[in-house]
Amino acid sequence: MILADTSAWIEYLRRTGSPVNTIASESLSIGETQRSPDPGTMEVLAGAPNEERARKRRL
Repeated sequence: MILADTSAWIEYLRRTGSPVNTIASESLSIGETQRSPDPGTMEVLAGAPNEERARKRRL
């Protein structure tokens, strides 16, 4: 299980190619469980464009 904070999700959603982005992408592709603290989830959803926000809710 991975505990991802706001900055990790931002790296992933922006597809920055950073090590954090790579780890998040790889762990999601193999179905590894990822969790975020509630405040972090709210921060990501508040700043995401509508399409990304909808996709995040489906994850």
